[in-house]
Amino acid sequence: IVGAGQSGLQLATNLLDTPGVEAALFTDRTAEAVAAGPLMATAIMFQNKREVEARSGVDFSGLEAKSVRGIHFEMRDPDGGLALSFGAPFSDGPGVALDFRLKFPGWMAEYERRGGRLVTREIAKGDLEELADDFDLVVVASGKGGLSGLFPRNADRSPPYAQPMRHITAAVIDRDLSLSDMAITIVPGEAEIVLLPILGSNGARSTAILVFAHPGSASHGRFNQLKGAKSVLQMALDYAIRYCPNYADELRGAALVDELAFLRGAFTPVVRDPVGRLPSGASVMGTSDSLTLVDPISGNGLNNAVVMTDILARRIAAKADADFDEGWMNSVFDEFWEYGRDVFAFMRALLEQPPHFSDAVVGAARDARLASAIVNGYPDPVSFARESRKWDTAPAQTCFRSELREQRCEKVA
Repeated sequence: IVGAGQSGLQLATNLLDTPGVEAALFTDRTAEAVAAGPLMATAIMFQNKREVEARSGVDFSGLEAKSVRGIHFEMRDPDGGLALSFGAPFSDGPGVALDFRLKFPGWMAEYERRGGRLVTREIAKGDLEELADDFDLVVVASGKGGLSGLFPRNADRSPPYAQPMRHITAAVIDRDLSLSDMAITIVPGEAEIVLLPILGSNGARSTAILVFAHPGSASHGRFNQLKGAKSVLQMALDYAIRYCPNYADELRGAALVDELAFLRGAFTPVVRDPVGRLPSGASVMGTSDSLTLVDPISGNGLNNAVVMTDILARRIAAKADADFDEGWMNSVFDEFWEYGRDVFAFMRALLEQPPHFSDAVVGAARDARLASAIVNGYPDPVSFARESRKWDTAPAQTCFRSELREQRCEKVA
């Protein structure tokens, strides 16, 4: 297993007690280097995925993270004026967000304590030939790194994007805001701003501010001028104070929890084929971000990895004494795709906002059932896709006037 992130650690730990399976986990960084390194992501894990993760036998409940009860949405105009708002709790229970620099080092230590083989060694494409000779199956779980280039883009499954749909700025600040939900503010055509309760790298309850800048917008122009920690923090605070005014007083004067608690970047959502072929003809299998890059606006990158890895671990355990050939690799990913297709459908609804989804957002401000359906699309994209298909065929029922758009008839379930 190449890569000691969520997928690699989860898979390796799941296989520890699997009869007939001996696994090795390769990582290019020690636990100490991960803990002292830069922020990797700001991600919530939903309760239903926490239950899946727990099958590996690890328990992070001792980390006193603040629970995320649900999501509260607001839509505001560019001047900060409120157009609509709605919210709902997660039906399966609260989620939790942990800084990976806090989570992964502890997990690596626990994996070794339980007898796991952890090898600190950088693996390049050329090294995979050696691993393919030594192991029956090589799984690339290295996320967005160069090894993902081994896996061809799947044109049929990938969304039709040729460039990033959002440019992302994130900062983890030293404030435990008085919010029990993840707060999402939508500024149409400009940006989305997210406030997420998170357990910071120092083990203290903190808050992650994420700003998703639309290409061509003023926020995108500012994104392009960011040069380091100070400018990222200032942009995050400026947008949060302006567009999340309920927390403005708590946000003023905030600092990063540590000097590396920020990130900026962009990537194009994609789905890749699960089989990577080496020059020798040997095959390796991808998983997690090496195969499916989900725009963070949907909150499903981390959760996607949990589901995919769980399927892979169970399929390995069920066929430990057989060949892990390309047909097997494809069948495992096909099984995951029964779930993953709805993850991408939900992501595309958030990014593209087709008419039926925009209608539902407007209707959610006055209909608790719609509000719950949208909020619970995050932890359960399958249920959202099912409901969304109903909305898409529903007859027009009402008209409204939005301050952000021209008057038009809307279909509201």
